Amino acid sequence: MSTAYSYVINQIKKEIPINRIEKINIEPDGNCLFRPFSYYLYRDQEHHNEIRKDIYNHAKQTKKR
Repeated sequence: MSTAYSYVINQIKKEIPINRIEKINIEPDGNCLFRPFSYYLYRDQEHHNEIRKDIYNHAKQTKKR
């Protein structure tokens, strides 16, 4: 499991109240990991590219050399 993935999963576990879990339809366009994060944070899926870039940048900055 990648460090960035682990970081995101741990943050989600800390942040999502159990009463806020809901089933949503995700557009099947290859962004299915990032669209739910966008929906949780912004109540829409349109910020998925921004979230993808943030996760990529975090992984790049914390990459072990």
